[in-house]
Amino acid sequence: MAHDDLDFSDPVSEEGSGGGLENALRLASDRLPVIPGIHTIDELMEEAKESGVEEITLPELVSIRKANAPLTLVDLREAEERTSGNKIRGAINIPRGLLEMTIGEYVRDANGLIVVFCSNGIRSTLSAETLLRMGYRNVKVLSGGFQKIKRSMKKSQSE
Repeated sequence: MAHDDLDFSDPVSEEGSGGGLENALRLASDRLPVIPGIHTIDELMEEAKESGVEEITLPELVSIRKANAPLTLVDLREAEERTSGNKIRGAINIPRGLLEMTIGEYVRDANGLIVVFCSNGIRSTLSAETLLRMGYRNVKVLSGGFQKIKRSMKKSQSE
């Protein structure tokens, strides 16, 4: 499968800056004590999925882009995570902390397709739920996030 619209000119290892924040969050949440009445990240993720958050696979995204179908692709990662080789062409960068305040500058059609992604899916799943609650009706999460794309690319390059 060709991924011509992806830029992997300077790959960063998975242990490096790609996914560091989300991996740290996952590790930290695994060590936190259970506090009655406080939701864990796993519970929040499950609730988001139950609220209607849907995923889109990389092949589905590539097909949509090849068909030139209307799409807003939102990269929720922070600037330091988006080094050369760690980007998808055409994606707009709205760090997770600014999403609610700035999405309206980029997306004016509440019915238009919005695909959000981050490093491994945590921020994008929670962001998709927020966008749905804001009134956007066609929001999807790129399954597995950017790290899954990188693994797919490395695998296809080695074959």
